Amino acid sequence: MPDRQPSIFEAIGFHRAANGSIQTLGSVVADIRTIQDVKAGDGGTVQLQVSNLAGSDGSAMAGQVLQWRSYEWVGTRFNQTGGPTSFTVAAPGLTVAVSDLVFEAPANGKRTGTMRVTLHNGGTTAISDASVVYDLTQAPVTTTSPRCEPLPHVTLGGVCHVGAIEPGATATVTFDAVGDQSTFAGTGTFPLQESGEYLLQINVGDQKLATQPKPGNMVVK
Repeated sequence: MPDRQPSIFEAIGFHRAANGSIQTLGSVVADIRTIQDVKAGDGGTVQLQVSNLAGSDGSAMAGQVLQWRSYEWVGTRFNQTGGPTSFTVAAPGLTVAVSDLVFEAPANGKRTGTMRVTLHNGGTTAISDASVVYDLTQAPVTTTSPRCEPLPHVTLGGVCHVGAIEPGATATVTFDAVGDQSTFAGTGTFPLQESGEYLLQINVGDQKLATQPKPGNMVVK
């Protein structure tokens, strides 16, 4: 989903004039998809928690990127003074490979499947705070490595915290899936992206990787 979308929120700055009246300074930010939270920062700054996706009641969702950004009044307008300036980040040294989600033949009315996401740092500096966000609705999914946790309000989604990846190092996230045989239409190879039952997103810190990996297939044996 692109960074820039029609804004559904706008933050307006005010101040108290010498006579005690409240006067409008101007727009803090208006070219953002969603503002989730607002608080006063140090030195009169305004801190906004912004998101690339619309969500109700601050609920987390798969694919959502949440960031805190700071803004300061400079006499004629608000300037951003802290936090990321984009929801995406380039990491030229990071390569990501995604295997097919392969379900084996059924046993006792169940099919089990496995998919692996491999992240390799081919650059000269560490990739800090990498994570894999997923939403796999084909079957209940558990993860075996590394540390993964569910996302609120996303039934079959979660985030796996990979952490730092040193130069030359590789990290792997393994997904183990299980589903009732009755939920599968049949055997064969099905593009995950076209099924509408798949989201896999690589994040670095509080930004998503600018070039996301291509999804594999769901293979049902």
